[in-house]
Amino acid sequence: MINGITELCLMKLDVLDEFDEIKIGVSYNINGEEVTNFSSQQLLTEQISVNYETYTGWKQSIKEIRNHNDLPDMAKSFIKRIELLTRTKIRIVSVGSERNQIINLM
Repeated sequence: MINGITELCLMKLDVLDEFDEIKIGVSYNINGEEVTNFSSQQLLTEQISVNYETYTGWKQSIKEIRNHNDLPDMAKSFIKRIELLTRTKIRIVSVGSERNQIINLM
């Protein structure tokens, strides 16, 4: 749980439709040491690089999808990984700019 948050909304998933690869930042290297979080003070004083996990893009439009089961497998894997990294369930996924372009995951 992040700061007491029990559910997340993942917005603009459709923006990733055309990417060959999608990266998720999963940790940082600060002066050669891997960490998963840091203070804003470290941003000013330390050498920082981001460690990424790379996922294959789904390369298809998801704007018309309204059911989680109909999402491409790579999109479902991406959503699941974000849930695992944040330890928080994703409740809603936005797949377009219109109000009805959402997938309710619960």
